[in-house]
This record gives sequence, C-alpha cells and structure tokens, in this order.
Amino acid sequence: MAVSCAVRFVSYHLLATASSRLVPSISTKAAPSLVSLQRSRLYSSSAPSSNYRFTKSHEWVSLEGDVATVGISDHAQDSLGEAVYVDMPDVGTSFNQGDVFGTVESVKAAADLYAPVGGEVTEINGSLTESPSLVNGSPYNEGWIVKLKVPSDGEYNKLMSPEDYNAFLETEN
Repeated sequence: MAVSCAVRFVSYHLLATASSRLVPSISTKAAPSLVSLQRSRLYSSSAPSSNYRFTKSHEWVSLEGDVATVGISDHAQDSLGEAVYVDMPDVGTSFNQGDVFGTVESVKAAADLYAPVGGEVTEINGSLTESPSLVNGSPYNEGWIVKLKVPSDGEYNKLMSPEDYNAFLETEN
C-alpha cells in the first residue's frame, strides 16, 4: 500500500508539474496537497486582482475608468508554449466584443485573440514586438497586448471573475 501511494504521488507530481491542468485520470485521493497546489496555479502566482475579468477563450481584461487593458491568461500562455510573435492591431482600430483583434504565434501553435469588450485601440504593447515571450513570463503585467477605450463597463461586468474563471478551467479538464 505504501509503495502504491508513493508511486501515485510521484506520478501525479511529474504530471502536475508538466501541465498547468489537473489530469483527470489521476486520483485526487493520492495526493490532496498537490491537488490544492495545482488548483491554486490555474492562474499565475502573480494572479490578477479581483478587478480582472476573463473570457472562455482565455483573454483577460482589466478596467480603469474607460480604458480596458487586454491580454491572455496564464492558462492560455501555458497551453500555447513560448510565444514567438504577437500580431496586434493598429491604434485607432475599433472592435466589437468577440471580434478577432490579433494573433499569438508560438512554437506549438497560433491562436486568434478575441476582444473581451468592444472599444477603440488606444495603445499597443510595443515591447511585444521585440520580446513576444513577455506574454509567457508576465501575462498579467508586462505581457498585456492592447488598451481599448470602452464606451461603458456593461460588457466587462458580464465576464468571469478570477474565481469564476478558475471554476471554468476545472470543467475544461
């Protein structure tokens, strides 16, 4: 019995550190402390504050006044792998909620970026041109992608809170 638990613990630990998602085939009874640790990592250790909102397509948005800052979640960047290019829109371009506004290309794949809220692009993160991997290393801070001037907070208020987003991620596994 002790050997079986140790093997399950080691297997879980190896799988948990290799992926940001819980692996459904692993028994959560084998190592409950690791399960708790893994669930707390559903978004980054530099987790966003409660004023961040998330989409089901894994973009985040924070709102200060009428300026929305947009990026991809820690979960999204981890799934994509190392970013090698970020395609961003021109300043002055307007988008509706749900419109594609850019692309993140990685060593694994390319993913469209969807506007979590509608608005006009007022600023792009020029640092991503030289260092696209900022979306990996600091998705909620230095890795933001665009800033939008938004007409209201109505769309923002309908998005998922960090807690709701974590619950959503658990259902995806």
